[in-house]
Amino acid sequence: MQIARRLRLADLIDAVAPKRDQGLSEGTYMLLAVLNRVLAPCSKAPLGEWFRRTALYRDFTVGETDLRSQRFWDHMRYLTADRIREMERTLTQHLVTEFEVDLSTVVYDAANFCTGIDTQTDSALAQRGHQKQHRSDLKSVGLALLVTTADFNIPLFHAVYPGNRLDSQQFQSVTEDLVDWYQTSRTACDRMTWVYDKGNDSKGNQTASMQAPTGLWGR
Repeated sequence: MQIARRLRLADLIDAVAPKRDQGLSEGTYMLLAVLNRVLAPCSKAPLGEWFRRTALYRDFTVGETDLRSQRFWDHMRYLTADRIREMERTLTQHLVTEFEVDLSTVVYDAANFCTGIDTQTDSALAQRGHQKQHRSDLKSVGLALLVTTADFNIPLFHAVYPGNRLDSQQFQSVTEDLVDWYQTSRTACDRMTWVYDKGNDSKGNQTASMQAPTGLWGR
């Protein structure tokens, strides 16, 4: 809770995804879900029971039905892809300033993970592809992260992508987003070194990176 307060996590979420003044705010729901994941992960159904066994009731005024699983899913609709990106951008900027995060070296990498989704279910993200778990019977989802190296691998940027997309194709799709992230973060660091492995590289990606107007990319 101390870290969440310093991050202003609930307030930042509420600023991007406001709702009418009724019941718990969007930021409060997401904060409670985060605290549960950090402390005692469980599904949404027993989350209310977990909450009542903690000291969190001192910090939150929660009604009897507020923490039913359906209430969480009702609030997920406020978290559109654009809003999630805006939340991440705002939170990262505040995080870097509040905790004086060292951005001198950052690492970008992508990986995929197999899922338990029914393989007959249509999905834009869950796709059959080359998996690191070697589970060709399951569909996978890709996740790309940009993290710090000096400060405990703090995530700064993420992108979720179809599990059958090559790393180099994914890197190409987020180049503009990474450049935009650098533009908003460069004031916090005199010099920044970016590291990414050759699986993300291609001749086209390297050319586009070298031509970026920010001075970010180099060989």
